[in-house]
Amino acid sequence: MLAEERHRRIIEYVERDGSARVRDLAELLNVTDETIRRDLEKLEKSNRILRRHGGALPINPTPWDKSFAQREVMNPQEKEAIARHALRHVEKGDIIFLDASTTSLNIARLLPDEEYVVLSYSFQVLLELISKENVRVIAIGGTLDRGTRSFVGPSAEHVLGTYHVTKAFSSCTAFHDERGATDSNEFHASLKTVMMKNARERFLLADHSKYGGTSLSFFAHLEEFDTLISDAKLETSAVSALEGHGLKVELAHV
Repeated sequence: MLAEERHRRIIEYVERDGSARVRDLAELLNVTDETIRRDLEKLEKSNRILRRHGGALPINPTPWDKSFAQREVMNPQEKEAIARHALRHVEKGDIIFLDASTTSLNIARLLPDEEYVVLSYSFQVLLELISKENVRVIAIGGTLDRGTRSFVGPSAEHVLGTYHVTKAFSSCTAFHDERGATDSNEFHASLKTVMMKNARERFLLADHSKYGGTSLSFFAHLEEFDTLISDAKLETSAVSALEGHGLKVELAHV
């Protein structure tokens, strides 16, 4: 395969998936990792992609959030494993914040019907908790965002800002060593920023596919989280880089 054809396919892959790892591109194009690294260097110099640790990103990240239904079918086993692992940190009497991510929905599904307080702006999370009579549920209302099945906007931010929690669980669209945690929906990013200020412990929940990328709206530096919970597919080099930022990394196994 000619280099020009390889470059075209690399760009298509990166723009379609939002990121690409050197290893995956090498397998796809049946070339060595070193060949892919040289290709990425050339593509970055011509301003067609951005190189990242171990792979590449598109020049213009996708600004629009995927629908809730689309996100539910992405890496479901990894998300459930992360949720199960996150629950190891939950104790009776905790006041918990859950965002509108599909991983937080898994936490709500797996949460025992015991004495907890849960705050959330996610309609799906609230619906999941209705049958758990021992869990006190506080709904953060606002403007309904049908695509993400959640309540957002200035009124939601104001109400959320009046609460303090013992543990906040937030996911992201992407996370990066230097650029922090980002979300493709600016309204969700704003709510997460509010809760970061009012939580005793802060957990970032993100599967391996989100590492190294960036999205539309920044909401926290990685150093602001106490713990990152990812899945076992997160590469050892990535774990080392993240721990270098003072972040505790825990890997959940499917």
